Amino acid sequence: LQEDKLQIQLLDGGFNIKNISGEDITGKIVIYFKDYGDGQYLGGITYSGTIQNGLEAGEIRQIMSGNFTATGTKVVFINIV
Repeated sequence: LQEDKLQIQLLDGGFNIKNISGEDITGKIVIYFKDYGDGQYLGGITYSGTIQNGLEAGEIRQIMSGNFTATGTKVVFINIV
């Protein structure tokens, strides 16, 4: 989950992503998330959100998704390309 580089704040309708690495991230960042409840992942769909041009050190961006809820969704993978 790139926890040494990125911090995620879950929101209803999306999430905030912050670069905590101390360095600029210049590549594309893709965040994958799934519906989650009762201790298990639900359904077969994995959703994603993308930050195209990276994040500067300390920068925060918000990704909005109608499929995301703070209590019913889990981030499962983050890929920095």
